[in-house]
Amino acid sequence: MSKVRQALFFSVADRYLGKILNLATIIIVSRILTPEEVGIFVIANALVIVTAELKAFGVGNYLIKQGTIKLETIRAALGVSIVISWSLGLLLILHAQNIEIFYEKKDIADLIYILTVSFFTAPFIGIAQAILLRKFLLRVSLIIRAITNLSVFIVTIVLIFLDFSYYALAIATAFGSIIQIILTMIFANSDMYWRPKFKGFLAIAKFGMIVTTSGLMRKCTFILPDIVIGKLGSSAEVATYSRGAGFIEFINSTITQGVSPITAPYLSEQKRLKNNMELAYLKMHSLLCSLTWPILAVASIASYPIILLFFGEQWQDAAPIASILCFWAMLRSTYAFSATLFITTNLEKIALLKDTFICLMTLIIILSLYNSGLIAVAWGMVVCALLDLLLVIFILKYKLAFSTIKFINNNIKNTFLAVSSAGITSLLSVWLDFHTTDYYIIITVIAIINIPCWYVIVKLQENDIYLEFNNLLSSRKRNS
Repeated sequence: MSKVRQALFFSVADRYLGKILNLATIIIVSRILTPEEVGIFVIANALVIVTAELKAFGVGNYLIKQGTIKLETIRAALGVSIVISWSLGLLLILHAQNIEIFYEKKDIADLIYILTVSFFTAPFIGIAQAILLRKFLLRVSLIIRAITNLSVFIVTIVLIFLDFSYYALAIATAFGSIIQIILTMIFANSDMYWRPKFKGFLAIAKFGMIVTTSGLMRKCTFILPDIVIGKLGSSAEVATYSRGAGFIEFINSTITQGVSPITAPYLSEQKRLKNNMELAYLKMHSLLCSLTWPILAVASIASYPIILLFFGEQWQDAAPIASILCFWAMLRSTYAFSATLFITTNLEKIALLKDTFICLMTLIIILSLYNSGLIAVAWGMVVCALLDLLLVIFILKYKLAFSTIKFINNNIKNTFLAVSSAGITSLLSVWLDFHTTDYYIIITVIAIINIPCWYVIVKLQENDIYLEFNNLLSSRKRNS
């Protein structure tokens, strides 16, 4: 377990540093670029992100999942990744002009051309990252990603101040891909492979087809509002919705992504050791929700001052959207690790059916609700997340024999934690008018009061997160 805890430390440090730099970029960009400018980039980036979900083709998960891997397997995985990723990059380049014509918004094609650089570097980076994850060598991954993120941040800010507008965001992203492959060659050269092999291609491709399509459906479910609103509405509308959704996803993923890189290796190891998968899954779920639920509950009440603090007054229309999407994010965090669990337990096909159904339902709901406004679209996303959660619970019960009662009981403490945090913040909103009081004061007061209250509650509950912190501190004292 010490190996997992050490990997978790580096994983969290890696993701948090990246998130801090990303947030700093967003704060600066939001105050310089207009909603219309941001909207243009959001549309182009959304389409690239959806396509990018296919480029890894499940190769990383395949390597992590295997009991043992040989050089031939790694080279075959690289071959699959190159064929898929490079083909998708070329496909985007060929159709960029058609996409721009479809959306009737200028410069989308040029942005897509720039953003496709990552498709040609991804296979080499992805294989190395998967091997590092498999070995729990996240310290090396931290160094690579930290330098990359810092480089992207600097390039973005410099280009923004040089009036490159939304091109700054695309150029910085492409620059990051080039820097990352160079750094991977320097710090993880022994885990990098350049010679692909196409023997054994079909076995990996079969696994990758299912896993990747499932991942694509999940990504589409998240990105669909941007794509649909971008077509049916204005650039300002898609930017407003994206800013509200993006900020809430930022809060949620800041915590989730700190843990997610080691989820697959950890669950795969538990399976290989024939340990209790249900216990491992429920503990990871409890630890995550003890952090995400209270934070999102507070954000749902205090979205207005938070949006103003980070993005400025021109984005205040995103605040009510963000408040609603907090519930969407809370539901999503409830099944955040289910996709990895399904892969680990060979339920990829069932996961694909579920994800495809949810994606189709999301598209139908967004199209049905768009004319009722962005608030209605946000509530539609909450309904989709609830439906997704119910399907996950159903699969856990009938395919993995996980107890629904245990799952519910596992959430009781964190539900109380979230309700308490929301209640405290609501009382503060009576004392401090969140629409008239200086937002710096509001956020400071919320943090000063809520953080100690959260600690007291998890301690009284003997919540898993409190026990885990104690174990971590005890192990560090013994080591010192």
